[in-house]
Amino acid sequence: MKNDHHDRYTHRGQFIGMWKAGKNISEIARETGVTRKTVGRWVLRYQKSGSMRDAPRPGRPRVTSAEDDARIIADIRDYPFTNAVVTRQRVKVDVSFATIR
Repeated sequence: MKNDHHDRYTHRGQFIGMWKAGKNISEIARETGVTRKTVGRWVLRYQKSGSMRDAPRPGRPRVTSAEDDARIIADIRDYPFTNAVVTRQRVKVDVSFATIR
């Protein structure tokens, strides 16, 4: 079974909805087939942050700014049949071709 982004948020919303309706962690876990630890973690995170989003993950810092991204996207919309080499030259950003692709 594919575990996609939408399904995760659906399950988290279900946990929080049941919890807000007055069910305890054990009842929610039993009814949803998820461990108490998982349900408890999401309820606690919701209590602390008011959110069901994933926590930020570490990774490589962005190479382009939001402004660079907007210029690249605008150029690609204006010239949909161009390639990354030409787009990079036109937009004048110092990034790899893979970043533009």
